[in-house]
Amino acid sequence: MARLDARKVALRLMEAQKNNGYSYRWFLRRMWMPYLLGAAFLVPALWLSTQIGHSGFFLFILGLLMGMWLRDYGVILASKKSWPVLKHVLDWEKVKQIADGHSTL
Repeated sequence: MARLDARKVALRLMEAQKNNGYSYRWFLRRMWMPYLLGAAFLVPALWLSTQIGHSGFFLFILGLLMGMWLRDYGVILASKKSWPVLKHVLDWEKVKQIADGHSTL
């Protein structure tokens, strides 16, 4: 897993502050590539399972797709719930300094 750059995280936090938290649209803009890759692998598997008439395999692949979506939906809900606390706990001056590149961790 790539190490997150402090400036990138600070910029994301500043964007979230401007929009009063994280939205579903914000997450979709960030997660389009994993969804596209997941669909690129799993949709052909769904098609193949219908062609060979193997309903168990079809349900398994459909479950994988739904699990991928539900996992991310849970992350969205958790971040929306935690935003009011983060908004009050974070030192926004420090976050702004890091986002502007004037300070590092």
